[in-house]
Amino acid sequence: MLPFTGNTTDAPPTAISDDFATRTRISGSRYRIHADNSLATAEASEPGFPSWDGPNHSLWWTWTAPKDEIIAISSRGSAVNTVLAVYEGESLDSLTRVTWSIYYKLSEVVFHAHAGTTYQIMVDSFWGGSTGKVVLNLFPAPVPRNDNFANRKVLVGRHANVAGRNRFATLEEGESYAAPQVASLWYSWTSPKTGVLTFTFSERNGDEKRYHFINVFTGDSLDNLLWQTELAPGDWFNKKVVFPVVEGTTYQMSVSSYGGWTSLPADSTFHLGLKFFEQ
Repeated sequence: MLPFTGNTTDAPPTAISDDFATRTRISGSRYRIHADNSLATAEASEPGFPSWDGPNHSLWWTWTAPKDEIIAISSRGSAVNTVLAVYEGESLDSLTRVTWSIYYKLSEVVFHAHAGTTYQIMVDSFWGGSTGKVVLNLFPAPVPRNDNFANRKVLVGRHANVAGRNRFATLEEGESYAAPQVASLWYSWTSPKTGVLTFTFSERNGDEKRYHFINVFTGDSLDNLLWQTELAPGDWFNKKVVFPVVEGTTYQMSVSSYGGWTSLPADSTFHLGLKFFEQ
């Protein structure tokens, strides 16, 4: 958890923020709220999600983005298992979901917030509708340096090793894949000779395993990338892709999490290994 230096509020276990119409307004780009959903209820017209037994004991907040930036919202610190969702719209029957997450006490979303746009934030409990302390954290996301294609990390030589973590990574506009993917990090490597490249991936999260993709392209911008090969989900723990390379050609590689379960927050610590074999 990042150090918190913004506004903090404490809400008693009352019906405040229970209904959408009485949602609490928060402001600024950094906020933490301590609340309690023990007396919260669910409105009949509240939206639901796949694989969720709610709505149960939902709390609502409203927030208007003060500027264009990438924002993270999480329930870290909550005592109950949470589902967290962000919407646009001014009434329950007009809500459009921006993003959502359901992951025990660690639900977290990262999204591009646009200046002047008002977002509706909901936190509820799942697995039987447990109640208790709910924490809402809103803060500018510290995106990884090589989150965007233009800032890709350059790998050099016949052998390279690099560690990475894709928490707070995003997909930028123009980034597109055949399979659903999220939270990509970018790398670049130029082949010194014609030969074969072995690219390996291993995750270091302990038991917190995720599906991943390694995508390999040629091209020098997102709008002219040519797909070369892809390492798709299969082995959760260790993966390897081997493909032919041509002398002087620059290869762009993205490592991303599987996006089929958009509710699962992306947070993988991993190790990449690159080995070149001349032919």
